[in-house]
Order: sequence, then C-alpha cells, then structure tokens
Amino acid sequence: MTFALVVSVLFKKESREERTDWDGANIGTLLMALLAPKPTLFSMAATLGFARRLLYRLYFFVQGLIVPNLKNSQYAYRETLKLDVRAKPRWLDLGCGHQLLPEWMPGSAEEQIDILKWAQTAIGIDADWPSLHKHRTLQNKVLGDIGRLPFRDQSFDLITANMVVEHVKDPDELLREVHRALPRNGIFVFHTPNRWSYATLISIVIPAALKIKLAAFLQNRREEDVFPTFYRMNSREAIRRLAKQHRFDVLEFQLIESSAQTVMLGPVVILELLWIRLLRLPFLKNLRTNIIATLKKAD
Repeated sequence: MTFALVVSVLFKKESREERTDWDGANIGTLLMALLAPKPTLFSMAATLGFARRLLYRLYFFVQGLIVPNLKNSQYAYRETLKLDVRAKPRWLDLGCGHQLLPEWMPGSAEEQIDILKWAQTAIGIDADWPSLHKHRTLQNKVLGDIGRLPFRDQSFDLITANMVVEHVKDPDELLREVHRALPRNGIFVFHTPNRWSYATLISIVIPAALKIKLAAFLQNRREEDVFPTFYRMNSREAIRRLAKQHRFDVLEFQLIESSAQTVMLGPVVILELLWIRLLRLPFLKNLRTNIIATLKKAD
C-alpha cells in the first residue's frame, strides 16, 4: 500500500455509518498542541482527540477488510425495537438514561422521535436524575427503582431495557416486577452483553477503578456513565432459567457480534477483528458479544 493510498484512506470523507461521537482536533490544532513549550490539558486533549479520530478512520478501513458488514449491536436492537412498537403498545423503557439510542448513531435523534410516534404511550424510568434531566426525547420520565416499579399491574404492553440488565444485582426482583407490569402476552425485550464473550470475561476481572479509566480511554465514556456490573442475566442458560421461573416464554434469542473495543490500542484491534470474524462460525455463536432477548408473559 502506497503512502498516498494510506493518506486517502485515513482522511477520506466518512459515510453515515462510519461517523462516531468523537470529534477530533484538526491538523492545525494538533500542530499547535505538539509545538506548545509545555503540555497543557488543552494540548493533551487535542492530541488525544486527533489520535482517536485517526485510529477510528483506520479501524473502519481494516474492519471492512476483515469483517465485512460488521455493525454495532445497537443497530440490531434498534431494528428489534422498531418491530415491537408497530403494535402501538403502552411502552416502558427501563433504565432509560439520557437517550433511547446511542448519540453516536447517525440520525439517532430523528430515529428516536420516529420510534416514539408509534407507541400509544411511552414512559422512561431511571434511578439517575442527571441522566433523566438530559433526556430530551421522552416526555414522560419517572425517577425510580426498576426493581420496584411505581406502576399498577398490567400497565404496559411492552417493556424494554437497552444495556441495563447487566447492572441488575437481583434479576428475580426485576422479572417479578416486569411480569406484574405486563398483561398476558406482554413483551419484555432487552439488549445486553453476553457473559461468555471475551469483552465481558475481561471486564469481570478488571478492578472497578481501572475499568472507569479504560472506559474513558477506549470508549470516551464519562465516569458518571460507568455503573457497577453483575452479569446475572447475561447468558442463554441464565435467561432461559429465569424466564421459566418467572413464567415467561422465550420468543427470540439473538446472539450477535458487535464493534471492536480496542480501536485505541492500534494494531491490537486487528486481532480482535479476526476473533470477531471467527465468531461468525455457527459453533462459536455462544461466545458472541451481545444478546437481544425477547420474552413473552405466559400467564
């Protein structure tokens, strides 16, 4: 590969699906930062921002070669959500945070508005007030504990949770409440990491303080967006056992791959992409990174 080709790849205009939520510094800002006589917070942030943008451009190029058509699992969750809201349900989103879909997803604001238009009613509940306060799409928001839902029996037809159940310490308590809040044949859909994926297994053994720093460096996540994890309803076996125990039928169980996590580690991401490519083999599907489960209340 020639130098000119490398440059054209790294600085080509991004497609809609290649855009990320990290706006790096431009080259002029980077040069100012590098030429500064002493490092400052601004110069370090500018340098890291440019490096992040550069590495992501390279990543999308390499990803296309090694794992064609790889998408973040949030896209699969979005499509599942779209199908479920077509029935015009009374909808409750658990742990709604400050958005229904990730901010980095192209057109996420418009997508959220479009999805919400289908629901008969839509309510979000979260225990974190700052997140609720920042949520601009949902009009109906409740500050509360998802293990003790402040709603009457059978108040909702659809309950969802996007990257929430991994943070639940007592899944029995959660499923009792979800069961109570749904009518017969009501639907519970959740998107969560797979306990047996490489990323989750690594996350389990990392100390909490280090996990916060890694989330900031690798994913550009703020400290307030990193919560304790328990992974007690995060495998095929656990979900099926808990569903049966709490009188739910498993309508659909998707084991899906997602984007690489080690983009900021340079060449290391190539090894991760090779592993993700292997996970496309049917006999390795139980090790894929994410789960989207759809449960139906049986009685």
